[in-house]
Amino acid sequence: MASRSTKKRAGSVTLSEDASAPPPLRIETSPQALSNVPLIPNKSGLPSSEVFTSYRPNYTPTNEYFVGKFAAENRVAPDWVWWWMLIASIVVAIDSLYVLGIYYKATEFIPSAIKSTWAMYGETDKQYAADGKGITASNGWMPTQSQFNVLEILGQLVFLRLHMARSSAALSVAMMVSVATLWKTLIYMAIIANANDPYLLMPSLKCFKPGAFSAPGSTCIADAVKFSFNFWWIIVPFFVIVTCHNRIVASLSK
Repeated sequence: MASRSTKKRAGSVTLSEDASAPPPLRIETSPQALSNVPLIPNKSGLPSSEVFTSYRPNYTPTNEYFVGKFAAENRVAPDWVWWWMLIASIVVAIDSLYVLGIYYKATEFIPSAIKSTWAMYGETDKQYAADGKGITASNGWMPTQSQFNVLEILGQLVFLRLHMARSSAALSVAMMVSVATLWKTLIYMAIIANANDPYLLMPSLKCFKPGAFSAPGSTCIADAVKFSFNFWWIIVPFFVIVTCHNRIVASLSK
């Protein structure tokens, strides 16, 4: 029977059998002992002494590495949320400038490129019509929405700053802003659906009638493309809310 011996050194444990046995597995836990061994990048937030490695090429990091890495990643929102908030803050700022500029009769402050682009969308959604009639006839909804949009933009900017600082507070800010965005957009859709004449507010609704897309001179395809941008303000905030909620729960469950 092969003899077995155990030798202990500071910072390492060596298990060995007889001379014919395979090379022993050595687990090094001391930074000094690992000075000449390539280490797995320590992105877990754990102390270096808790990141394990070995001389075997097929070595897999221990659970402690993955648990630490998972906890560190779940403290902040994914980068796609940052990009969405950046784009959304720009679009919402332009939207608010257009609506409030018309409402307060300060159209000279609206750049012509913005005015023409939003007026083109106003051909599909009369609440954004360039003549301002849809804004003034919205029973206060359009200017009120734009005024609250200013707060939404501030929240988005706070998120962008917190995310760049890798602060866990960015998760709660992103979720709060996204709930407001989602709720606002759903109310906007509900106002159109429950209007006395939805077709007056949203002429593109006529495209749902049979044969509308194939009718001569139909603009239904262009109207559908323009109006479809509204659904981004439903779909993306929903996934931001779910993502941030799951990461907050994962962090609290640790």
